[in-house]
Amino acid sequence: MRVKTDSQRMSVLKAAGEVFREEGYERASMNHVAKRLGGSKGTLYSYFSSKQELFAAAMLSSIEGVAFDAFHLLEADVEVPLEKVLTAFGSAYLRFLLREELLEITRLAIAEAKAGDWGARLYAETVGDGLKSIQSLLARRLPSLTLPEGGIEAVARQYRAVLTSDLIERRLRNIGEAPDEAAIDRMSRAAAALIVRAYENR
Repeated sequence: MRVKTDSQRMSVLKAAGEVFREEGYERASMNHVAKRLGGSKGTLYSYFSSKQELFAAAMLSSIEGVAFDAFHLLEADVEVPLEKVLTAFGSAYLRFLLREELLEITRLAIAEAKAGDWGARLYAETVGDGLKSIQSLLARRLPSLTLPEGGIEAVARQYRAVLTSDLIERRLRNIGEAPDEAAIDRMSRAAAALIVRAYENR
């Protein structure tokens, strides 16, 4: 029974995600989602108490798996050089951030920010969780005496800023072409090298 329930909930989230991305938060309705699902509004309300709750769950559900794959790379054994770990993570994280699905979700969260706390929740689940994972890695690997004012948190933010540069902002605005695989790997190597040279090898 649990498997069936979980499967149905995922079907609800998938249908809701499609509707919200196509219609936008304001125009979409529980009726639209129920029609896409092929069920009734009662089914939706058995899982989610409101359109707001369904929206948040659908948006976050669509990116959880990909985010986990990237963040999991930060759990590498201590024998793996820090620069190699950051390079691998950086490439995976950039590919995650540049997924058109995530860009669409981010654009929608920004556009509908006044409708609720979606922007804050999306930030917490993507940028916030990413920074915490990076901080955890750096806390294990960097000598405390090399850290700048602000400590590990400051270094994690510096790394992410260098890694993403203005790339995400440009893609959110459809400025220029998306970087190819080689460009992503170059950006990742550069960001990892900067952190290692600045703080591990000081």
